[in-house]
Order: sequence, then structure tokens, then C-alpha cells
Amino acid sequence: MTKHDWTMATAHKNRRNKNRKRISEKKVKPVKKENPVNKTILNNGIRILTEEVESVESFSLGIFITAGSRDDFKAYEGMAHLLEHVTFRSCKNGTSRQVAAKFESVGAHLNAYTTKEFTCYHVRALKSNVKKIFNLLADVALNGNFTQKEIDAEKPVVIDEIRYYNDDPEETAAETADKALFPGHSLGVPVAGYEDSVKRISEKELKEFYNKFYSPENIIIAASGNIRHDKMTSLAEQLFADKVPSGSESGRTVPDEIESPVAIEKTYPSQQVYWTYGHRMPGINSRFRIKVKVLDELFAGSMSSRLQYRLREKEALTYNIESEMDMFSDSGAYYINCSYDPDLKANIPAIIFAEMEKILTGKISGAELQRAKEQIKSGLVMEMESMSARMDALVSAEVNTYGPAGISDIIREVEGVTREDIVQAAGVIFDRSNAVIVKLVPENKSK
Repeated sequence: MTKHDWTMATAHKNRRNKNRKRISEKKVKPVKKENPVNKTILNNGIRILTEEVESVESFSLGIFITAGSRDDFKAYEGMAHLLEHVTFRSCKNGTSRQVAAKFESVGAHLNAYTTKEFTCYHVRALKSNVKKIFNLLADVALNGNFTQKEIDAEKPVVIDEIRYYNDDPEETAAETADKALFPGHSLGVPVAGYEDSVKRISEKELKEFYNKFYSPENIIIAASGNIRHDKMTSLAEQLFADKVPSGSESGRTVPDEIESPVAIEKTYPSQQVYWTYGHRMPGINSRFRIKVKVLDELFAGSMSSRLQYRLREKEALTYNIESEMDMFSDSGAYYINCSYDPDLKANIPAIIFAEMEKILTGKISGAELQRAKEQIKSGLVMEMESMSARMDALVSAEVNTYGPAGISDIIREVEGVTREDIVQAAGVIFDRSNAVIVKLVPENKSK
């Protein structure tokens, strides 16, 4: 699940972009000037990060907790996600409806998400309402009413969400691949958890999780837009100065590597075959991710890529062929996903593997390599016009040892990727000796 490849993985949202648009491939000049990032650490350890962008009339503000679903307690999978839901039900400033009305009365857009490594409560609003918005957001994120009554009231909503994704064959294939790529590890568990694990979460466990992770050493306040760093710091001190660190360790472990291929085939109530190829890759702190990103762009990530052109445009074998990268602090995964008619005579997986082999043997033209680079660069520049994306990037750069220090730095790295780098990256993620392949077959075609 990727919000964007340079920051953190996203939440429990559908990972597939089903509304594809053709984007012209224009050359993009590197950004000449970037706004300075300001950072203050309060005495209790809370970090405040801001990027002042005076050319806009709004700002994005987020309260980030550096804990997500990979930090869920064993047998209580879905805790981080359920906690995010419950915080919206009731807090010191009122019920969820009352709080939502207060945000909307000043035209603010409130939301939250849980990923495998983060929980974020964020808002986009006009610059004239910074103080009120900050107070409201802090109340939602850090003053939740975690009574058993509120927890029990929200569980059916979360369970309905789990069932919603279980009804989606793409999500089912993706979650099956996750579990196989990260066997026995929390990174292989869906962000929302499982029905049984969510049902057994009580007030006791949720408060224990909250007290452990919603503490100053795990809190980052980030804002981008027309705001002032000194004002954000002053407000944070007023609201959070009395919070005391928990001193608890996260207890995260690095997932073991996959040493042999895994092939999973099962039936599913669908009309098409859903096929996923998955392979482990280094996490966001590795420069290798830049090479993989360029490889992905020319192989499957854009409308002019190898797979898109051959399978969809040229031979019209499928509507749905796409790829994605999930990058965590200590690991990552690369996926190719497609769906096709079970009666199709053409062997789509064989075609995909044949195209992989061409890349592995260096059959890459200078024109397509440059086109892939330009697409990545233009996407980065356009994304950074979003204050929310800038806010996320602030946090990613803060928590990752090799985070995106600046868009110009990333663009320079992209420009430096060579054909040899692409072949090297392909040698890792196209290695089927330790890959995972998931195939969901329509029930009426299983015999």
C-alpha cells in the first residue's frame, strides 16, 4: 500500500487506482528552491516539524504516532486501526458528530489513517484558523474516550470494513501475497486485522496499547503550508507539555527472508482470474528503492510501460495490469497484479515472465529509460504541490535514516540511474527462486 513511494505506506484503503488517466510525458526541470524545514523538540520528546509555504492560503496539519498495525499485540491484530476509529467516537470536546461539526464550521477537512508503521490524524484548513484547528485535532488524537461502550459500538464498523475488503478479489490476492511474503510476521497481517482478533480487543488491551505508543517519544506534529513554526511550537507546548514519555520499546523485529518460491492457488467467487507476483525488496532506507522505482516505471508502472503496452494496448488481453511498491523502515515488497478471463488462450503469466527476462538480459532502450525517469520526476514535482504530501514527506524524512531530504535530491538520484542499475534491480525482484505467486480462480472454473 503506497501513499507515494517516497514516504510511508498507506492505510487500509483500496491499494489499486482503478481510474487510470493518461498523462503526457513532459520533461520536468528540478525544483530550484525548496522551503526550509524547521524542527523543534519539546522537553518531553515531542517533535514539531514545519515547512512554511507562504504562497498558499491553507495548511495541512498532522499528528503522527510512530506505531501502526505491525505493533499490534499478538492475538489482538487490528488494535492500532480500531484505536484510530474509536478516537473519533468521543473525546473531551464532544461526540464524533459534534467534533465533525466544529471542524466543518471553519471549512476544515478532517481525516485519519492507519498504516503498518504509522497512525495519523490530519486536517486541511485555511490559515486563519490555525489555533482552533490545532486544539480540535489534538483533542481527537490524544483525548479519546476509550470506554468499553465506545469500543463495542465501533467494532461492527471495523468488522464491516474487513468484510468489505474480503469481498474484493484484488485485496484478497494482495493480502494472501503479504502473508506469504512475510510469514509469521506482523507485516503480513492486514492493517484492519481479522474479525476474531478485533472481536477480542477490550478496553484493557486498547488502553495498554494507547499508553505504550501514544506517548511523547512516539508523537510527531507536522505541518506544511501557510503557517509559522514559532506559533505551532507555542501551541504544542500549551497542549502537550505535561505529557510524560512511557519509555516503552516498540519491540519491532526484522522479517526473515524468503528462501524458496511460494505458489498459492485457491478459488474465489469471481468471474476472472486474479494473479499476483510478489517479491521482497529493501525498505525505504535503501537507495536500491530508487533503482526499483525506475525499473517499475518502464516495466509496469505507466501506460507506456512494457506490460501495459503489450498486455492491454497491443494484445488487449486484460483491462487490469499494474504494479505497486510497499516500503517499510526495515523491509519492502514489490508486486505485479493483473486479472484476466479464465478462458483466455494466451498465458499471461508466461508473457510477464518473458518480459522480465528481456529486462534481465539488458534489453532496455535509452529512450524508454529516459521516459521512465521523466514520468517519475513529473510525478514528484506535481505531488509536492499538495500540502498534505509535503506534510507526509516531513515525517518520512524525520523517521527514516535515508528519507527524502528534498525533492531535488531525489530527482538527481533518479536522473543518475543507468541501464546497469535497472538490470541489477531486476536481478533481485525478478528472481523467481524466492518469489510469491498467488492465483485466485473463479469457483465455477475450478474443476
